[in-house]
Amino acid sequence: MQKDGLVRRIGPIIDLRKLGRSGILAALRVSLEDADDVAKVVNQYQEVSHNYLRPNASGYNMWFTVSASDERIQEILQEIKRLTGRAMLVMPTGRIFKIGVKFDII
Repeated sequence: MQKDGLVRRIGPIIDLRKLGRSGILAALRVSLEDADDVAKVVNQYQEVSHNYLRPNASGYNMWFTVSASDERIQEILQEIKRLTGRAMLVMPTGRIFKIGVKFDII
């Protein structure tokens, strides 16, 4: 399925709390012209696992997740704000909903 482009990757779902880490969802207001340059700033952090552009009436259209210690998350968010000069919306994880997907891998 990967060869056919149906599956990008298969990986674990890690319980961040058991590792002493947290996760947040954040969003930036980014023009389409600046999106690639801002994405390069956000993507330079190994703690960022997702970064995507989506339409949003509020203007917050570049969404990304950060998983790290609380202190490291704050460092990363402050650096991204400083480097991009963008308004940022930050939503810490309030409640975890379990994902129960299992695949028989041959």
